[in-house]
Amino acid sequence: MPNFEQLKKKQNDLIRKALDGSVFLAPVSANPITSLTEFTSASAATLNANSDAVTIVTGGDLVLSVNGTSVTTALATSDTASGVVTKLNTALTGKATASLVGSRIRIVSQTTGATSRVRVLSSTGTVSANLGLPVGLDSYGSAAAIGLRTLPTGWDDLGWLTSDGAQFSRDISTSEVSSWGSVSPTRTDITADTSALTVTCQETKLLTIGLATGADLANITPDSQTGEVRIAKPVRPKSKSYRALSVAVDENDSGEIYIARFLPKAKVNSYAEQNFGSGDDPITWGVSMTSEKDDVLGYSEQWLFGGAGWNALLAKMGFPTV
Repeated sequence: MPNFEQLKKKQNDLIRKALDGSVFLAPVSANPITSLTEFTSASAATLNANSDAVTIVTGGDLVLSVNGTSVTTALATSDTASGVVTKLNTALTGKATASLVGSRIRIVSQTTGATSRVRVLSSTGTVSANLGLPVGLDSYGSAAAIGLRTLPTGWDDLGWLTSDGAQFSRDISTSEVSSWGSVSPTRTDITADTSALTVTCQETKLLTIGLATGADLANITPDSQTGEVRIAKPVRPKSKSYRALSVAVDENDSGEIYIARFLPKAKVNSYAEQNFGSGDDPITWGVSMTSEKDDVLGYSEQWLFGGAGWNALLAKMGFPTV
């Protein structure tokens, strides 16, 4: 029988806090966030230091494996280095690209990811030694190149927020069924599950003014002479919806850890008090938004986790090997 120490299974690397972060907004018509991170580096056959000959003195076949697919390129005795590159690019269409770096050939897989692989399987003639592709040369992609994706067009940063950052809340309503002879409910159903995001923006700019006033700023332009901007409170205010993405960043020895929450349809439902005073705090623009289901995407909220630091912790956190 194990003792308590043997039963415990605790990890040393904790995601302790959001060292940094920001909130981004976009119109509901903008493209949604489908993934947070990407592998940004392709696998490439490393150039070596063999001879600098640029002409193939013996013809033959060069056989490569790119991400598990074998590709054979027939070479002629008269092929120059640039001619070999042309033939390779024809044979590797859709799989990889070849280019000359000096008198060396560089082959880069068009597939990204940690399993991206380029390998020289075999070669007759002297193409391998002359052009830096010896048989057996093998290169993989590296997980160290995991980074954030570029946001789709139309997304903008709310800028500096108060030290409270992005505050999320979740309200769940239930319906309970009581039964004769039972002192506790015999059935409980969730009738509502609503997430909300509250932010207090410290920057005064078009996005935060529009967010906090509720006005449609599409047709509001500064005065051509004075630059003055005038915004009238709508007689019948209409709650505006946005796409919202909150990204928090932590880090460990392996790199950054990203924890994000994406609300595809966040509707503004309340505004914070605004203080015009002489204290230490700037004029702020605070709002709360409730997440609603996006009918196209089919959900009201999505959690996203990623980054090189996150990838390094997967096994320790209990996720299956990928």
